[in-house]
Amino acid sequence: MNRIVWIDLLRGFCMMLILWFHTEVYYAGQSIIPYDLYVVNALTTFYFISGYLLYSHQPFSWRSKLLSILRGLVVPYFFFTLLLALPKALMTHQPVTDIIIHILQGNGSWFVSSLITAEVIFACVLYVHNRWLIHLLPLAALAGAWLLTGSEVSMHHNYWNFHNALIGLVFMYLGYEYHRHEQRFQPFHRLSSLLLLLLLLIIIKVYVTRHDISLLIEPVLVSNYLIFMADSICFILLALGIFSRLPRVKWMEWIGRHSLVYYFFCGGVPMVVARLMPAYHHYYTVPIAFLMVCMLSTAIVWLCYRYLTIILKH
Repeated sequence: MNRIVWIDLLRGFCMMLILWFHTEVYYAGQSIIPYDLYVVNALTTFYFISGYLLYSHQPFSWRSKLLSILRGLVVPYFFFTLLLALPKALMTHQPVTDIIIHILQGNGSWFVSSLITAEVIFACVLYVHNRWLIHLLPLAALAGAWLLTGSEVSMHHNYWNFHNALIGLVFMYLGYEYHRHEQRFQPFHRLSSLLLLLLLLIIIKVYVTRHDISLLIEPVLVSNYLIFMADSICFILLALGIFSRLPRVKWMEWIGRHSLVYYFFCGGVPMVVARLMPAYHHYYTVPIAFLMVCMLSTAIVWLCYRYLTIILKH
């Protein structure tokens, strides 16, 4: 299947945002640029892209999709989380058995496991092939996410990150429907529309900051779902308009194509870099740490795709 350039570019950009966030957290000891300003948008965009790629003009094959999830997500999830279990135990002083149990519960890499859960649920709904059920899915998922927010179940029994997957299902549906009716969204790609979306997004971000609204989706602690949806949709539409206009940027495309494996190392690599770097005193050193994180992560990801072809598919 031919690659879609703007998708690889957008994935690459979002992965860099995730790496920047983790660099700040591990090197500076805190997220200096607030999570609500960009991290939540990168994550919901990944869900949206997954939904976009689920749509096809060809008849939906439930068996093929489940095999794709198994091969492309489940196998890498178990391989990389188990591979990193021992180093993680040594660095965090946790018992290896506790980490393995954590992995089996689907919490070894929260985003990947939530993506697996969301894609399996969405695939089952598509298999039923009932348009009403498909359209009810995001409403039911959003209502479920709202009801579970802050609950005991969500905080302590969120196996395979099903609560986060409910958020993911909303944006997967939006991506699926966007692809299905893509021509109708072309007006949003006009320069005037992009400027309006940018202005609206800035207003929302200012409102979120001033009113201390939480848009956290790991754990799910969204305090205002109306603002959360408005913020996410504005960002996604703006990102789609911008990245569909961009020329090819091969290094960013490469990151986007291999973003899954970057995600497995997006915590460990910044942790290692933070220990190698001099102590944090000034923010201007964060870009240096980020550059080191990107270079080391890229080297590791390249090696994985070079020598683990049985585990990873391009």
